[in-house]
Amino acid sequence: LQSSRDPLFPMAPELFAVNLLTPITLAQQALAAGALHVHMVGSILSLVSSPLMSLYAATKYGLRGWAYGSARELPGRVSISYPNGIKTAYFRNLQGDPAILAGYHAQVTSAEAGYDTPDMVAAGILEGIRYGGREIVPTMSAYDWCVKNEEPIRRMWVPGLQQPSVERFDWWEQVHAHWQSHKSEGD
Repeated sequence: LQSSRDPLFPMAPELFAVNLLTPITLAQQALAAGALHVHMVGSILSLVSSPLMSLYAATKYGLRGWAYGSARELPGRVSISYPNGIKTAYFRNLQGDPAILAGYHAQVTSAEAGYDTPDMVAAGILEGIRYGGREIVPTMSAYDWCVKNEEPIRRMWVPGLQQPSVERFDWWEQVHAHWQSHKSEGD
């Protein structure tokens, strides 16, 4: 965490490497190796950033741009999700200005009760991928966050709602055929 008024903190290059460059590199390698689908885990903060989280949001916004463009280039083969806060050690491990962190930790501790579990997020992502969603809002708390912040989600897959963002590509049939061909080769 840091104020946008301050110089970049020393961990900024690592933040971009971990959140942006490495996932893109791995996805490109997987696609080049014949993967039928790659999924990028973005963040709700790539839709609307929060104060003091602008660098993190920038990494996730970059990932969103790559995934969205790649999904249009390779229909049905690339998707991205926008989870909200997840009950993990992420917020307890944040680095940055100690004064800012102290106040932020107090706010996060009270908000964490409403965060999604990793299992909830994973289930929503898998359901969205199975549906063929290009952009996935994996849980209702992420959906509520989008509504609260007036984020347009008309093209995004959301659990339990009528979904407009289905790709015209039957990914699961392709995966099944792929594994069946490899399975029969091994017999």
